Amino acid sequence: MASKRSTTRKSAAIGLAIVGIAGLSLAAAAQLNASSSTLGATTTVVAPCQTAPITATYTTGYTSTAPVGYKVTSVVLTGLTDCVGKAVKVSLLDTGDNLIGTELTATGAATTTLAVAPSVVPASAVAKLAVVISG
Repeated sequence: MASKRSTTRKSAAIGLAIVGIAGLSLAAAAQLNASSSTLGATTTVVAPCQTAPITATYTTGYTSTAPVGYKVTSVVLTGLTDCVGKAVKVSLLDTGDNLIGTELTATGAATTTLAVAPSVVPASAVAKLAVVISG
């Protein structure tokens, strides 16, 4: 009788594990509702509304206040001709893809300039610009 209970318990445990894994898979899939027509995001410029390349650069200025050195003063996006009026978010990232400072936001124009205020991001710390265009 003991081996029948052990077999029944093992079967029940395996059944619960399968149901649990299936439930987690469905829950994870339910959270992935992004489509290419509504969102573009990566550490290079990707925009679903844009077919031509977009150029992302940043400008710097020297500050003599501590910490002394060159700081990022603005981020400039050019070539957003097809994304005019869309929401634009830009993040300055270090070599480990960590956000430096705060995320910059604006409404896209053919040339979009996003001010970094206050200008406290050291230019030497910026390795990448991440751009997200949505809307």
